[in-house]
Amino acid sequence: MTPTQRTLEQLRERVDHVAIVEKWNSFCNIRQDLFGFADLISFNRDDVHLWQVTASGVRARIAKIKELDVAKHWAETSTAARRSLFVVGWRALKPKGAKVPRYHPRIVALWWDSTAQVWCEREYKSFSEVI
Repeated sequence: MTPTQRTLEQLRERVDHVAIVEKWNSFCNIRQDLFGFADLISFNRDDVHLWQVTASGVRARIAKIKELDVAKHWAETSTAARRSLFVVGWRALKPKGAKVPRYHPRIVALWWDSTAQVWCEREYKSFSEVI
């Protein structure tokens, strides 16, 4: 199961709608994300979330997102819309005594504080903490 499929499974349990918004560009042989950073979009009645999903390299993905003006505009705290931006990394951890590793998410919420002109972050260990 891919990291995107794991995230989809978790989101489908918690939100009304979720969709994959990345696409394969066969001319360039690359995968292209929505706005250059989003793999998934999910929403409920009041909230819209964009998700960047990765198997590893959460810090590198966060650094890339922080360089994009469109990400900053999406994640502004001063906007009236209730929008969120998350980076989800999945890693296999083998509990003591277990034979099979289990995958655990590392979820980082990002938002742009337009007053202080800085990116802010908060880390979560499970989807139930986020949604």
